[in-house]
Amino acid sequence: MKGIGALFLGLFFWLNFTNGHAGIKVGTVMFYPPFVTSANQGFDIEFIQLLCQRLQQDCEFVSMDFYQLFTSLKSGEIDIAVGGITTFPSKRGYIFSLPYLLSQAVFLVNAGSDIKSINDLMGKKIGVMKEKDNGGGVFYDYLMKHYSGEFQIILYNNMEDQITALSEGSIDAAFTHGSTAIYWEQNGSGRFKMLNKPVPIGNGIGIMSVSSNQALINEFNEEIMKLEKTPEYVNLYMSYFGDE
Repeated sequence: MKGIGALFLGLFFWLNFTNGHAGIKVGTVMFYPPFVTSANQGFDIEFIQLLCQRLQQDCEFVSMDFYQLFTSLKSGEIDIAVGGITTFPSKRGYIFSLPYLLSQAVFLVNAGSDIKSINDLMGKKIGVMKEKDNGGGVFYDYLMKHYSGEFQIILYNNMEDQITALSEGSIDAAFTHGSTAIYWEQNGSGRFKMLNKPVPIGNGIGIMSVSSNQALINEFNEEIMKLEKTPEYVNLYMSYFGDE
């Protein structure tokens, strides 16, 4: 009986261990259109759902501010992160999937503003979404490299705070994804306009993780290459980016 009891006890712990690690925890932001527009919508959300279906995995989405994705990956709270994440060369232990979208950046200003060109922004306040727990990120680094000392850069935890600051005039422009700027031009009741043509930034948009999850990223890469050739992907892409 003692042996049987030990067997059942071992089976109990094994089942609990596997059940606790059966799914993939996907960190994402709460709102970053068109990549994330709600808990279940947005290009990135629906794209990952398709990938998880193809991998026959249950994926649980965990929402947080953008900069928290980095620490949550490091702590193991989440397995991967998505949501308009621009990939970048990293020496900090972060890894990325193959890019599944181009990454471009643009200045977004109020439609009624007298700002007509980037030159008019010199010395002005530029809002940038905080992408790392210690500040900065791909968009911040781009401004520091190409416009060092020419702007007052204000960091925001999320898209809602950034676009509210622009709407209220707390900042003169938001530096953001080209696709995000197009979304606000089309859905902002005429309040916003793009100041410049989108410029390339980073290495594309992809899935972020940590080096210990390289095998998982490899699985996603295989499915990304397959999925991008299907009508499902084309339909999803056109539903979010057909007007670009």
